Amino acid sequence: MAWDDPDQLAAWMRRVVGEIEVRTCDGCRRVTSRAGLGLASLYRRERSELQNVLRPLAQTDAVPGEAVLDGLGGGAGFRVTRRVIEAIREEARPVDVADRLAGELAVGRVMEQAAMARRALLAGMREPHVANNEAALRQSERALVELDREIRQMEVELRVKALVASNSSVAVLQRAGIRKRIPVWEASPGGGLREGAPE
Repeated sequence: MAWDDPDQLAAWMRRVVGEIEVRTCDGCRRVTSRAGLGLASLYRRERSELQNVLRPLAQTDAVPGEAVLDGLGGGAGFRVTRRVIEAIREEARPVDVADRLAGELAVGRVMEQAAMARRALLAGMREPHVANNEAALRQSERALVELDREIRQMEVELRVKALVASNSSVAVLQRAGIRKRIPVWEASPGGGLREGAPE
């Protein structure tokens, strides 16, 4: 997702890392600031919007149109296809799978936006008016540090979620697979053994 103009990028940066305004006028308040909401807030918004599209698709047999599918991109060229929607519908719990996909798409979108904003910020710091103004350069560096911190925090949260989810899911699936492959023997009323303990 690219921004159509610099004002949209600036609004995105203000939302994520906040804003510090430095004035050089005499007799005015020199510094004003506003805190940002971080990448997590953008992730939640993107995930919610994607869930609102994916959940109905997962619960119906309607063929999704190209316009709908085009709106389900996850950044970096990842696009949901009709076959993905059909596969979700075949799952035992399609809404849960749709929610998981919405989360993954949201991560892709937000991280792509963060990378693009970071590149734009670095380019802006090389602009002569910024590079020659110590206060502006210092605030640009602060914004870059804050954005990098947000990116690292999101990466840590994603790794922890993946670790927790995969450990529980894998353990449950492994135990289920073992139960299905290994015959269970139980004592029969006549004193012998028979296969197939009650489930």
